Amino acid sequence: AISSTTRKNFWLILAGLFIGLCVVTKPTFLVLLPAVLVGACVAWRRSTLSGKEVLTVAFAGAVPFFLWLFLQFQAGDSLSNVLSFYVNPYQLTNLFDVILKNIGNLFTSINPLYLMGVMGVWVWAFWIRLRKHEVVSVEEIIAFVFSLLIIAAYTRTEGWYRYLFEAQMISLLFFPNAVLLVAQTTARFFSPRKIVTLAIVFLTLLGAYQVMFSSFVAESY
Repeated sequence: AISSTTRKNFWLILAGLFIGLCVVTKPTFLVLLPAVLVGACVAWRRSTLSGKEVLTVAFAGAVPFFLWLFLQFQAGDSLSNVLSFYVNPYQLTNLFDVILKNIGNLFTSINPLYLMGVMGVWVWAFWIRLRKHEVVSVEEIIAFVFSLLIIAAYTRTEGWYRYLFEAQMISLLFFPNAVLLVAQTTARFFSPRKIVTLAIVFLTLLGAYQVMFSSFVAESY
């Protein structure tokens, strides 16, 4: 029989490999690294992950990362040019103005408003659990930090909403539990069932409106 330690190391190695593959797939996923680092620190402080196990994940993740460096870049590519590309991929000269404009878009355009609404409920649920001193899973912490960093990374691009896609998909995975927790917490003011129903109906209508009147699908017709 396989021991629990061997089984855990196997999953840690797989986790590291998949993290490395995600990071090298697209520049957007570079923000996964700090998110995983935050999660690893939390797990280490909770004594659910040892320093040796953290290194196991790191070394496994380094394998696809170094293969990517070897295969992706030419001998003449300098590290400074590579880093400058990832910091400012569109080589925008007025980067500060672009960031301010994109921050404004987050709260004025329907597509990012959908995301900000879902993220707002998730943040609210986080705050409730922290106030109650409840333990939030490391996986959710990583997903939450990753989503926030995706939104932050979006602000230094041309402003295309496809750069928010990852955050939108991940936040929707955690949205049902988050809205239920918020509904249960505010049950003394409103019925949890009504809150959950209204939230689902609102998001459905918002998504339908966006697809029918404010999307590439609508423009093609």
